[in-house]
Amino acid sequence: MTERSHQLWAAQCLEGQYYASWDNLYQALRRRCDFLNYDLSCASLNHQPPLVAFPDAIHSGRPYRPEYEAELLDLERIWAFLEQGRWFRKSSKACTFSLGGQVYYIGKPWQHTQLEITFDPADRCLVCHDEAGDFVARPPVKGISIEDLMGDLAAYSNLPMFQLALPFDWTDFRVIRLFETIQVRLSEI
Repeated sequence: MTERSHQLWAAQCLEGQYYASWDNLYQALRRRCDFLNYDLSCASLNHQPPLVAFPDAIHSGRPYRPEYEAELLDLERIWAFLEQGRWFRKSSKACTFSLGGQVYYIGKPWQHTQLEITFDPADRCLVCHDEAGDFVARPPVKGISIEDLMGDLAAYSNLPMFQLALPFDWTDFRVIRLFETIQVRLSEI
């Protein structure tokens, strides 16, 4: 979600634009955010803007604390939600289909087969049937675990409580360490 948001802001406010100051940039971002939330109607929300349809969504009611996020993920709610779903995919020449950004192999002879896919929370598998309703496969669902959903933040969730440094990527700390080890005198710059 964050990456999608960054792409949105880049495309709508940054690319091809010039701002004389950080304050001007901030004001432009604030105006665009207000427009998207309060003025732009959405068909999925009965042609209302998001925060007009759901004014309580402006804040979750709790402060964001990265170290608590893993505890707040309730996989049982995710399984119950997926159980309500029904998806349709056509398998590829390689006997695979994609769902939720994950690729599933169903095996031969299921090339180019139209599939109806449901979810079974009992064993956390996708249940695939062909057009005639015959069983095809039960691949385990992929990409839905605390670690997968937390991304890079998962490494931080088990650390002792302290003020977390940003950004949340271990490789970025190498750059920070490099700057800590280089001693530069201002007169040499």
